[in-house]
Order: sequence, then C-alpha cells, then structure tokens
Amino acid sequence: MLLAEFDGPDELLHAARELREKGYPAETYSPFALESEEELEAPPRPWLPWLVGIAFVLGAVTAYLVQWYVAARDYPLDVGGKPPHSPLAFVPITFEMGILAAALTTVVGLLAGMRLPRLSRPEFEVEGFEDASVDRFFLATHERASATLWLLGAKRIVAFTLLALLVGGCDLQRMTDQHRPGVRTPPARAIPTNEIVDPRIAEGLEGDGFVREIPIPVTRPLLERGRDRFEVFCAACHGVLGNGDTVVADRMALRRPRSLLEEEVRKEPVGELYSAIAHGYGLMTSYAAQLPVEDRWAVVAYLRALQVSQSVPADRGAPR
Repeated sequence: MLLAEFDGPDELLHAARELREKGYPAETYSPFALESEEELEAPPRPWLPWLVGIAFVLGAVTAYLVQWYVAARDYPLDVGGKPPHSPLAFVPITFEMGILAAALTTVVGLLAGMRLPRLSRPEFEVEGFEDASVDRFFLATHERASATLWLLGAKRIVAFTLLALLVGGCDLQRMTDQHRPGVRTPPARAIPTNEIVDPRIAEGLEGDGFVREIPIPVTRPLLERGRDRFEVFCAACHGVLGNGDTVVADRMALRRPRSLLEEEVRKEPVGELYSAIAHGYGLMTSYAAQLPVEDRWAVVAYLRALQVSQSVPADRGAPR
C-alpha cells in the first residue's frame, strides 16, 4: 500500500476522485470532514444482512431438528396424549435459537467487517502521519497507483507494508523541497497556542515575576468576551459581581471562594491572576482546557474592569 501526502483538501479530493475512477481504492485522512468526501465513498456491500439472515435460518432449523430428534426419535414420551412431533411446542426454542445465532453473527460480522480488534495500523508508523488530525492531508491507495499519484500532485509518497515497517519503511519523497501544508484559517481573534513564544502572553511571566500589564490589546470586544467567559466559568463560585456571595460559596464548608474585590487581589499582578486561571489556585482547578490563551486574558481584563467599577463609591456622581 502507498500513503501519499497532498497540500490541501481540494488536491486530496481531486486525487481520491481520479483514483476511484481508475479503479484504485482510495482512503482519505484529513483533520476535518471534507464536504465532498461522502460522494467519493463507495456504497457498502450488503453482505452482513444476508449473512445474518442465513445464520437465523440455520440456527432455527438446527434447533427444530434437535427438538424433533429428541422428542420423536431418541426419547419419545407420551405427554397428555400429544404426538411426539408437536410443531407448535417447538416454536419458542426454534425462534430463540434463530435470534441467538443471528445476534452472534451480527457481532462477529461487524467486528470482521471493521477489521477489529486492531491495536495498530501500518499508517501510524509513517513519519508525520500523526499530523493528519492537525493540518496535513493523506491518501492511502494501492501500490500500483504510484505514477498516478505523482501526476495528481502528491508531495510525498510512502510505502507502508509489513516488510517495509520491519526495515524502517521506504520513502519515495521527491527530490525537491516541498513546503508544509497551510493550517486552516483560525477563528477571529484566536491566538494559536503552538505559535505563542512570548512568555508574557503564554504564561503571564516577565523575567522572574508576573507581568503587571495585560500584554495584549484591551478592546471592547475583548472585555465583552471576558464578561461572557467570567459569567460562564467564574460567577458560579465568585459571583457575578466577583464578591463571592453565591449559593455555591455558602455550601463550601472546606474553604469558601475568596472575594475578587479584596484589596489583596486588586494588588496582585495580572500575570498572577492569569496563572490562577491557567494552572489553578488552592482548591480551584485549572481552566486551561476550557479557556484558551486569549480567553484567559479576556477574563483578567474584565476582572480588572469589574474591580474598578465596584470600588467607585455609591455617592460619587457619574463621570462626565
């Protein structure tokens, strides 16, 4: 088998369509569902329903014959004057054994059709294939399609067979340097964590301490995002106003969530607040999985705005 890498989804779909028109198998691997991939899938062969039906008939016939042999030939008994061969008496067990045979055939046939159990696949041994779930596009096909793959624009072809895996694989990469396929366009305002090298943004650190100023531009959309994330993830314990006055906090007997309006919290560097969100603090768990880097800074920015708004005396007039 051959595993070919392509620059993007359009090239991958075009190659898969051309190969299947030529009669070659083509299995695609991409980080997201391809819009036209369903059209390329060959219709499944309906062999399993036929196999299940045959198993049901064989199971039912076998059960009936066993009952007939035992009751009518091997050990006939006179039960209430009924004849030894009573078809209606054999129906329940006949039906149940047919269902049992069909069910077992369904399970075994499903596992066989999906080629399970399969603890590993040869494709996993190909260098770079793990990025098929991130930003790379691969196609598996028959080894006879090697020349066709080059014509269709494959940037790299790797043969993966059991023998090839044992000797380290056979790389048929072209003699020209190929650029890495571009990643998908991220959502608006997204900050990919794998591209952040500034520790001030990624970790909230500067030198040996925490940053004291938010290292990304603070805009109104950022504050609105921070308010939304704060109310979703923080307000349950710390309250919508950040004062820790909530039903959840009242029921925490071990340690009550602190008020985020305290003077001590107000004096903490913004990097320390960011670190608490990213790594947790005390009994508070980390929210790194729920909040990406920009969302963490958005929450910090909104918290600072909340602290300022809640510290204004009530008798102070509105700003003009």
